[in-house]
Amino acid sequence: MTASTTLRFRHKWAVALLLLTISAAAAANSCTVSATSLAFGSYLASGGALKSSGTATVSCNAGAFFGLGASGGNKGTQNQRLLANGIYTVQYNLYLTSAYATIWGDGTGSTGIFSGSASSTPSVFTYYGLLPDNAFNQGAAAGSYTDSIVVVVSF
Repeated sequence: MTASTTLRFRHKWAVALLLLTISAAAAANSCTVSATSLAFGSYLASGGALKSSGTATVSCNAGAFFGLGASGGNKGTQNQRLLANGIYTVQYNLYLTSAYATIWGDGTGSTGIFSGSASSTPSVFTYYGLLPDNAFNQGAAAGSYTDSIVVVVSF
């Protein structure tokens, strides 16, 4: 997935996150996954955190049990993802629920994954993005910021 934003010092800035599509196949089972982009909108320092949501869709042949994880991105880890503009970064993260309690990752450490068992219809999972209004982000330089996340289905 790719994320991007435009920052202006002490002004609004916009953040968008684009998820890539990945396909996987095994001998007897097969799955595909796709995800929608995540857009945070415009950010104004001290104006509050930005929240957004997107969906990830998994289609597997019947009976396949699967897990759906997300990488840490280009500059961050799963526990602290970063949008980047050259040497400058902005903090954000992805979560399994709108309570923003469990980070969407690969299931290691304090991260979680989506999981399910395939049926005749695709499984759709809503993920949640949070860009905090903190001192780190408030001091970000103006410009366009991006990140790439790999979404992986394991079965």
